[in-house]
Amino acid sequence: MAIGLLFAVLTGLTWVITGAIVGSAERRGCGAFRQQLVSTGLSIAAVSVALVAGRALWPESRAFAFGASPLPALCMVAWGFLNFWMIFFMGRAMARGPNGLAWTVTQSGLVFPFLMGVLSGRTDLTWARAAGFAMIVGNVVVSGFARGGASKGGSTLRWFLPALAAFVLCGANQCAVNLVSYLPADVRPENLERMLWGGVGTLAAWAVFTAGKRLLEGPAPRDPDLRGKYLFLLRVCGLALIPGFVASCWFHFNALDRLEAAGAIAIASPMEVNACLIGFFLYGRLALRERTTALQNAAFAMGLLGVVLIALG
Repeated sequence: MAIGLLFAVLTGLTWVITGAIVGSAERRGCGAFRQQLVSTGLSIAAVSVALVAGRALWPESRAFAFGASPLPALCMVAWGFLNFWMIFFMGRAMARGPNGLAWTVTQSGLVFPFLMGVLSGRTDLTWARAAGFAMIVGNVVVSGFARGGASKGGSTLRWFLPALAAFVLCGANQCAVNLVSYLPADVRPENLERMLWGGVGTLAAWAVFTAGKRLLEGPAPRDPDLRGKYLFLLRVCGLALIPGFVASCWFHFNALDRLEAAGAIAIASPMEVNACLIGFFLYGRLALRERTTALQNAAFAMGLLGVVLIALG
């Protein structure tokens, strides 16, 4: 179980690296849907090369096997599909309202995979785990309020409704990827194949989004900087490819599988989100020299305590 917890923490910390790199895409005005297209395209290309090269060099290795059963493949496609829309609605909420609160509502979706693991009997709910989970949710909520963000004007529903949609989608996509680890080990696809199916789901969501946007709004006006935006995204997403690849292929799926084997899969998503929060706190404090408030320091301490309690549970 200790290795599974370590992998969950490393997954969350890797999200900090990826977020710090690709976050600049929004500031450049590229749009989250373009960023997801480029990032997913690069990921699928890298996975495809790894699968082909691996099969050629180590034909007997199961790590490069391909051909999952329909159920896990569909779960991974659903994961990628739902993740695209989660990011879309979270972006809408952040554009219309307080960024910190929109992020908090979205990430609170971690309660769904936790409850799924507990209610399905896959994870025993000890007092330490319950307390640790409460501390992690508290870290998410307090961090969101501490980050704040001014309202963009208009009704609260303008940002809260898309944030609520992102909350449901966040929980649904985490449940979808967790379900694959619920399956027997001989039925689960290998990590590279999981990444590939997830990428297919994201591209399918992008295709639906693009078609719907064209149908509702007509052809988009010509953007004179479109080529520059895509070149920028290729550079930024290319830098994010390595940590993102490692996080998904090695840390994330192994964390889920190991924690499932230890009867503790329900704590995987809370640990990952909490590690990401703690990582961003340290990144802002040490790398960006940001000043922190007493509320932010309290959230940081709460998150650390949550990790300790869940580990002891």
